Amino acid sequence: MKKLYIERTIKYMKGNKKMKKTLDEILVVYQKKKEKKEKENEIAKKELYNKHPEFDQIEKNIAKLYLQKSIKKLTIKNEITSENKEVKEAELYRLDKEIRSLEEKKEKYIKENKIKISELEPKYDCEKCKDTGYIIENGLRKKCDCLVQEIININYNISNLKSNGDNMLEKFSFDYYSDEKNNDEKSSPRELAHIAYNGAKEFIENFGKKESKIKNMIFVGETGLRKNIFI
Repeated sequence: MKKLYIERTIKYMKGNKKMKKTLDEILVVYQKKKEKKEKENEIAKKELYNKHPEFDQIEKNIAKLYLQKSIKKLTIKNEITSENKEVKEAELYRLDKEIRSLEEKKEKYIKENKIKISELEPKYDCEKCKDTGYIIENGLRKKCDCLVQEIININYNISNLKSNGDNMLEKFSFDYYSDEKNNDEKSSPRELAHIAYNGAKEFIENFGKKESKIKNMIFVGETGLRKNIFI
């Protein structure tokens, strides 16, 4: 249900020019945020490498060997004679050996100098999507939870529910409803209001959860029954 709500909200945002602009603005903010984090990381890495030039050189050498290895793999595929293949496969073995040696040297240097590997990676606000707003799941591109939540927040703000708290369920008063029963009714308006209130509260607290007993809510009744307060 929550997924359906999000899909409909996004569809509405795309169809509405003002809302589409808002969605586009969210993605622009994400892009700027991502670029800022990566720029900060580049500065931090530069400072780290300046402080540890030997470590910097080890990293460069490893990258260089990996590049050579990739090129060798491509050339092996184009070789016709088995003799040439054997030569180049021997070269691949040598490169692998050098890479392992440098990796071990790198690990040793990291431990001896107490370098935090986390300092070499950007510190994104959302590690799941790397501040892109999208993730790949089962081979498909989908919106990350953080982007979904941002869309909900925008929609929430636009709905005016965040105005001054007067519309919040916690502010609801049962004083509007009489506690006197009519002759042909089993419950008083106030008792019915309590039932509706508890149902609305359970619906909100368990929205989108499988264990939720209340899947949907429909508000019906004549004018003046305070339906809009609940909504």
